[in-house]
Amino acid sequence: MRGICRACYRFGPEELAYRSAVRNIERAMRYGLTIPRRQREFVESFLTHPDPRVHAYATEVVAVDREQRAAFRRALREDEEALFEVGPPGDVDPRDPIDADDIPF
Repeated sequence: MRGICRACYRFGPEELAYRSAVRNIERAMRYGLTIPRRQREFVESFLTHPDPRVHAYATEVVAVDREQRAAFRRALREDEEALFEVGPPGDVDPRDPIDADDIPF
């Protein structure tokens, strides 16, 4: 086998295929937590992989990605809601149109 180190040479072809698939999934991930939008289809293609270990790993990675994205959206929504709860000084709603007569200078 060309291009395989001594440690990997001892593994069988099934283990090498598994490690290769896991490496490909991990390369597509961002910081080991989320899957970028452009790589999502590639990673989700491993959900139909014939090896049950690869399928289980891909399922776990996709589930963690969905949880991380949901947590990010939830935190973003909470920050936006908190911004409108506090509001700017003078109780001015930032969504109201500005009237030139209301400017104090």
